[in-house]
Amino acid sequence: MQYDQWATAPDGGTHYIATGECAGCSTLATINSGYSCIQDGSAGSDCSGVWYVTAEAIYEAPPGFEWAPPNSNCEVAGQILTCTASAKAGTAALFSGPEPVRCTETVTTNCVHLPTAMREVPRLSEKALTDIYNIHYVDVPAGVEPAQDKSAFYAGTTPSRLQKILLKALEGDSAEWQPASSGYYEKDFTYYPNGGGLSEYVGVKSANNGGADTADVTVVADAHTGQVITMYPK
Repeated sequence: MQYDQWATAPDGGTHYIATGECAGCSTLATINSGYSCIQDGSAGSDCSGVWYVTAEAIYEAPPGFEWAPPNSNCEVAGQILTCTASAKAGTAALFSGPEPVRCTETVTTNCVHLPTAMREVPRLSEKALTDIYNIHYVDVPAGVEPAQDKSAFYAGTTPSRLQKILLKALEGDSAEWQPASSGYYEKDFTYYPNGGGLSEYVGVKSANNGGADTADVTVVADAHTGQVITMYPK
């Protein structure tokens, strides 16, 4: 018998957490490899988002024996029966530490300045990430032909990178957040992907706006819930 268990990270990477095998055994001792995820914003290191855990058991029948027709989670190939099951393990928060808090009369340091009308600190949700990737993302390097009416983040703008971009938006004073359409606030700011100068860009403007590389970003958030509605290169 062979048994494997692994976790699938939000970036699609597979990480084994247990494996083991034995012959003619009634119990199976697995070996835990002790995997942990380190989120640093580089490709292949996105820990934030939905995680899945998969378990797979492989059974080999003695010569001359065959397995009965399997259920939906198993497959038969000769003497080999392979059974696999996956489940959502949970969602890792986008913040690796405590989420930012708004400044108040008593909280004056390590906090976010917001207009009074903004009741919650802006934050990214799974829906916000999905919407950003569906509308304002291209999975190709810089230099791609821009879309006619939609700006786009360049390839490599992972969920953790989007989180860093949002944290940049949370810097500064409340005057930088402006009322948008009813119930929303927006902020325009500049973000350099590697903290450098003007030669670094986060995305490309739409063709209707010139199609040039840009380091400027706009974020729109719900004034009542703090949920980011959209974020895009400007």
